[in-house]
Amino acid sequence: FTSLQQFSWAVLIGIFMGAFTAYWGFIIEGCVDFMWKDVPETLLEWGFFTEEGGSFPLFHYMWICPAIFGGILSYITEMLPNKIPGQNEWISSLHRRGVQDHGTFVNLLLVSTAGMASGLSLGPELPLVLSAGMVGSYLAVVTKQSILSARVMNLTAASAAIGGFFGFPMAGALFVLELPHRMGLQYFEALSPATIASIVAVLVNRIITGNDVKGYFNYPFLTTTLPSGIFYIAVMYGLVGSLVGVFYAEVVKKIKTDVHHWFVPHDNHHGSSSKVHHGTAGTVETWESNGPESVPLVGSKMKMRTQPQENGLVKFWKKVTSFGIKNDAIRAGVSGSIAGMLTGVICIFVPHALFWGEAQLQTLIDQGKTPLPVFGEEGEPTSALTSYGFCLINPDDEIAVEEGLSLGCAALLTVTKVLTIGLSLGTGIVGGHFWGPLYVGCAASHFFTKLMSTLDENFGVGESLYSYPCVAILCIMASAHVVSFRAHLAIMLILTLTISTFSSNIIDGAFVGGDYSAVFPLLVVSSFIALMLTRSTVFYKEQRCRGDIVAMPEVLCEPGKDGQPLAHTYDDGEYEDYDSDEGDLSWDGLDDNEREGDVNTRHVQVPVTAGDIEQEFERQNRPSAQSPRRRPSKSPLPPRFQDKTTKVVAMPNDSFMEHEGADAATDSVKKNPHRRTRSGSELYKSQQYAKARSGSLDAHEGEAVDGKGRRVSTTGADAAAGRERLNSSSSSRPGTPTLLRVSSFGEVADFQPDLMTQARSRASSASRPPSLPKGSNSGRHSRKNSDTIPAIQGVVDGFGGIPMDEVERTFGSMMNQHTLNRN
Repeated sequence: FTSLQQFSWAVLIGIFMGAFTAYWGFIIEGCVDFMWKDVPETLLEWGFFTEEGGSFPLFHYMWICPAIFGGILSYITEMLPNKIPGQNEWISSLHRRGVQDHGTFVNLLLVSTAGMASGLSLGPELPLVLSAGMVGSYLAVVTKQSILSARVMNLTAASAAIGGFFGFPMAGALFVLELPHRMGLQYFEALSPATIASIVAVLVNRIITGNDVKGYFNYPFLTTTLPSGIFYIAVMYGLVGSLVGVFYAEVVKKIKTDVHHWFVPHDNHHGSSSKVHHGTAGTVETWESNGPESVPLVGSKMKMRTQPQENGLVKFWKKVTSFGIKNDAIRAGVSGSIAGMLTGVICIFVPHALFWGEAQLQTLIDQGKTPLPVFGEEGEPTSALTSYGFCLINPDDEIAVEEGLSLGCAALLTVTKVLTIGLSLGTGIVGGHFWGPLYVGCAASHFFTKLMSTLDENFGVGESLYSYPCVAILCIMASAHVVSFRAHLAIMLILTLTISTFSSNIIDGAFVGGDYSAVFPLLVVSSFIALMLTRSTVFYKEQRCRGDIVAMPEVLCEPGKDGQPLAHTYDDGEYEDYDSDEGDLSWDGLDDNEREGDVNTRHVQVPVTAGDIEQEFERQNRPSAQSPRRRPSKSPLPPRFQDKTTKVVAMPNDSFMEHEGADAATDSVKKNPHRRTRSGSELYKSQQYAKARSGSLDAHEGEAVDGKGRRVSTTGADAAAGRERLNSSSSSRPGTPTLLRVSSFGEVADFQPDLMTQARSRASSASRPPSLPKGSNSGRHSRKNSDTIPAIQGVVDGFGGIPMDEVERTFGSMMNQHTLNRN
């Protein structure tokens, strides 16, 4: 795509995603209201449930609904022929192929919508990214785009979906762009189209829904000015948020993995066929794992490690889950049903943990002053769903509203949300948990400030750490979120944009409210503290640096120093089967300014065989012959050179070729088989070796050969500049229309290191490879002054050609054979 085409597609994608997110949001809200308002009221009217105090009260619906939906949706998810991808699969496909299979689009929407309506802690963020990425991928495939362009389309559509659904134009784009990486966005080429698409999506979404443009949450009171020491406090909040984020990530992963492994058939490792012995380190090891050779015969004392005693509950649970279910779909259904039931049981006592946490976050921020959404208020039938709930505050009780959540309630809300998210993700039902770390971070911030307040009352320490509850909430939420998603820039903007107002306070008879812009620098501090301290914590294993950028060798050298850097290149063996002129092509080479004076640079453009060398040599000896070049019928070459491609054109050194129009450039492209070129140390050594063998440049230090074979004089400065460029030359310089053959099946298989890793792993730029000694030319015929030397001096083994020593030996053999035939 051109920039104009890319902009046009971004606008169209934004329009579609704005409408898509608006109507899908209506469907989600309608499904939630139907399942948690209409259905309970209807069942209560029909007598399926009884009033509070009866034999089967309505609160049992809290565990029945998630259990039924968890079992059915998990079974369907496992039964689908095309599996619905997850977050890791989207990240992997984005890095490797740029596109995602769109065959599960409809199944994804249906399953995710039902999962959100079930009450499980599954949010719409992941389904939005996946479904929108499928739309962008489909457009890229239909328009036959490259991986780079297709990846941009994928990210653009996903950014539009997140931005349109939540109303975050710039922040939504940043979140999607940062999500595939661990240390910030790297697909910078997608930033502009993603931002444009998200802006258009937000506008269209607001037009359809009619929602006002405003913030999400009302935060506690914040003073108009903050002391300078608040930055030290933000650092402490960043540390606390990092601990909370690590706790959230590790526990959720552990629970999710355990649920996946429920009822998986295992071999009996403790039966009669599995003899157990004790290794030299004192650990119990199986006979099958190490074999009899690992058992010492004499002279080694054994220590037996006794198994810890297990309580009755642990033994019962192990017995329940010890048997395996061989049918994967049935096993998934049973595991999903149990996980849903456990989630519902937790939510009976802590109803705050129901759903994905976005709507419940306001209740948590103001410590219960805002009633929980979805559930009916006092006097309504569905209010009985929360009749056994803890940590619920009556808005009419002024004392309870003033005190807010207790220390125990804050801890309970933190732990229970982690448990419900882990169980919900373990069902395998597609759904996101974007709001999970924010919910847990908010609850943990209340626990921290309450704890500091208690310490200050008893020991007189920690006053500054609880004096700014608003700053504590925002900073701990941000740092906890960064640990799992690694989207530090996005979460700063998102939390800032979610601020609707700060609670007003009356000072000297005037209402005073804080300025949310004062919070943003503190969010920056706490977010980066978490980003740097939790680099070893991995929630999404496929997050990585982009692997499709290779640094030019020039930028791997120290500034102003000669040297030979270590360049990262692909193995040439991957490309030796691609000798035809068909396939994808890419431009590579020097610009016009760099060609002038680049004396010593040699770029290998084509494979040169022994037959071509002899034909060129005969042509030079018979200048009047105008017949076309033909390959000899019989050649005394070694067998490994007799099967080379027959269509080869020896081109002069491309470093000195002058462009004489588009036709000349096109002709040179058509004549050249497109092969890889190499730069760096190997090209340097090969050119020095060729120079030593032929000696063609020794006597012409200040001379070069132009594209027509004529020698042109150059100054000593130009020659020195050419050598400096050779020391750190690259075959990937923009400008020269040299097409390269790329062995690819539309997928990135070998990821290159990130740019800074390439810089750290370079060779010392102060050390240069030693020059090879000059070799003496042997034989009666010297081709030192031949015009074909510039075309073949740079040919080395590995480029499809032959090394210079083979050329000399073959040439000597041919001349000896010719002499014998004449005699």
